[in-house]
Amino acid sequence: MKVFYRHKTSSLALIFYFLWWVYFYYWFSSDSFIQPNSCGAANGGLIVLTAIITATYLLSLVVMILTKSWALKKDYLLFLSIVLIPVIFLTGRLFF
Repeated sequence: MKVFYRHKTSSLALIFYFLWWVYFYYWFSSDSFIQPNSCGAANGGLIVLTAIITATYLLSLVVMILTKSWALKKDYLLFLSIVLIPVIFLTGRLFF
């Protein structure tokens, strides 16, 4: 818990990141994406936006890992693994 207290901004960003993934997962698991409620372009846009958000988080964490001291690198490696959890979960759900 000290990691999240030391990095308040990153922790707040992770909260928003996971809220986005909850919305994304809910959208596609609750059949809200079926016509006539939405069209294919909106669903594709949601997928692309999620990919952009994830890539932004991953890129910013990689930059932080490369530029910070070793003590902070361990914290950002933990954040990196936390950011990858929804991606791994979704990949596993799609293939199994």
